[in-house]
Amino acid sequence: MNQEKITNAAISIGFLQLTMTNVAKRLKVRHTALYRYVPSLDHLVLAAMERLNNDIAWPGQLTVTEWQEQILGLFTTLWTVVTSNPGLARELFSPRQSPPPLLKRVELLSAELIAIGLPGEDASAVISALLHCTVGSVPATPAPPDSDSTSTTAVTCSATWIWRQQMDLILDAAVSRVHDVDHRDMTPCRSV
Repeated sequence: MNQEKITNAAISIGFLQLTMTNVAKRLKVRHTALYRYVPSLDHLVLAAMERLNNDIAWPGQLTVTEWQEQILGLFTTLWTVVTSNPGLARELFSPRQSPPPLLKRVELLSAELIAIGLPGEDASAVISALLHCTVGSVPATPAPPDSDSTSTTAVTCSATWIWRQQMDLILDAAVSRVHDVDHRDMTPCRSV
């Protein structure tokens, strides 16, 4: 047994059912044996997220000419990962000792958006909206195994269509902000 086998077992169990006891059952060992390799469930969750992150071919740094498509590609990748791993969306925002590996690439986007001409406040707002749209739109639990596959597919397609519409609206707003940045007053609003 090693950390890689434990991490693989954790991913195959899934984030909704992930406990040290379930991993131990999957590996046919006592759960106390896992603690020689993984100090806690939090560490195991982070290791599983790190593995998923490392398996993803994230889009590269944003370019001035194709940034919208690149952001859409990045968030499409994130959408695919969180919808393929029930419970992951919840885990991404659970309090942990360090930011989840899957969000590290997203964190870099703000600086990249500023570099292409979006003001800092707008860059943060765009990233926040995209992240909320992507992770917040994922159903908390998967369809039950005995559910009708046609209705499950219809719900998934509908959720994906709504997510894509939201992404397009957010990105369209970001584009208008980039184009209007030279023509607007940049003084922040103040409460009166």
